[in-house]
Amino acid sequence: MALQVECAQQRRFLLRIDGERAIIRLGTMPLLLKRRGSSLGQRFGSEDALMTVVEMSHGEISWFDTL
Repeated sequence: MALQVECAQQRRFLLRIDGERAIIRLGTMPLLLKRRGSSLGQRFGSEDALMTVVEMSHGEISWFDTL
């Protein structure tokens, strides 16, 4: 199941986390990222991109909208 993620400035992409990898689709271009170790959250990376997934609710003291 893919999730549509909306970031700052209303940028959107599709995200699917499948076991040891994450697949990000930006338009027609897929990025395949392998799971990596992280104490912060779930971290995925490749030579082209890095993504860290951290769950937090809007309104938490540490929540902020990034660029």
